[in-house]
Amino acid sequence: GNKTVTPTNPGTPGQPVDPTNPDGPKYPDGTDKSALTQTVNQTVNYVDGAGKTLAPSVTDQVIFNRNATIDLVTGKVTYTNWTSDNNTFTAKKSPVIDGYYTSQGTVAAQTVTADTDDQTVNVVYAPLGSLVPDVPGATPVPYPNDPTDPSKPGEPIIPNIPGYTPTDPNGKPLKPGDPYPVDPANPGTDTPIHYEANEQKAVVNYVDQDTGQTIQIDALTGKGNTTSDYRTTSTIADLKNKGYELVSDNYPANGVVFDTDDSVDQTYTVTLKHGNKTVTPTNPGTPGQPVD
Repeated sequence: GNKTVTPTNPGTPGQPVDPTNPDGPKYPDGTDKSALTQTVNQTVNYVDGAGKTLAPSVTDQVIFNRNATIDLVTGKVTYTNWTSDNNTFTAKKSPVIDGYYTSQGTVAAQTVTADTDDQTVNVVYAPLGSLVPDVPGATPVPYPNDPTDPSKPGEPIIPNIPGYTPTDPNGKPLKPGDPYPVDPANPGTDTPIHYEANEQKAVVNYVDQDTGQTIQIDALTGKGNTTSDYRTTSTIADLKNKGYELVSDNYPANGVVFDTDDSVDQTYTVTLKHGNKTVTPTNPGTPGQPVD
């Protein structure tokens, strides 16, 4: 006689095939449920280059079944072929992880057999690059994620840096707050962006202390963070020749360094007063001749 066992009605090795006949044929090895089912597992991990988990793992499995027929005289076990309702690991789209990208946007679907080993797939992510202004002390702007594609960056927003104007590679002015296109094929590579220092203004006022009136105004211009070659020395010398004496001068001796504040001009004041010369009968002047 024969006895067929199935995954839903397996045997128990060593136990009677017919429970009412304890002395009859026994179930042989290879007839229990573990011999009639085979599970192939897949685990997909989402990690960085050091193996740190960045997102929860995703698991999948395919279950295979077979039946066994037992020859109750000889104890020989004959199996059917393994079958499965679905013998394919489904395709799995990699998640978008803030600040990271992966070149493996999808783990492809895979057909397996009962002999396929369990699988572990590591989808490796790397940090996205940044938009890097070429202004000392400026903070790089990390690329945002493309919300629909984990392998591509989004477009970072051009930062506003006071006193500077961003430009494209051709020198065309750009607008802070607008998105800046980056190379989608190189999501981990930083992108430099050039900023041109704006033209700044400085004013030097020469003031008559005795009258309160302005003698002269010199307007200076230059790029932010550059030093003007203007000095007050020659103007003060000219005014001294006109009879003035220097009271104070707060203009930098080595020239003004233009700031990056577009809203306010830098202002300096040179204060002078009327010079006086006393003549006496013993030390008179000579009209038309220089006092000094």
